Amino acid sequence: MTADFFPPQQQPVLTRLVQSISFILLPSLYGFRVSVSEDDVARLRALGDARLVYLCNHPTMEDGMAVFGLSARVGQLFH
Repeated sequence: MTADFFPPQQQPVLTRLVQSISFILLPSLYGFRVSVSEDDVARLRALGDARLVYLCNHPTMEDGMAVFGLSARVGQLFH
């Protein structure tokens, strides 16, 4: 018996909604802010649809929240 593979599916409307309030949620729920320079944000935006892998170096929930905050700041949907 083989298991079916279900690829990840984004929910852009829901993701954009949560991104729009992430600047409130991250500090209040997780106690931190994502601080990225405008130059770095511009560099990430300039990459457009290029394929990148962002790797967190800590196995905690906060890393995922920080990457989500970064996606909100850059204005992109990350998988």
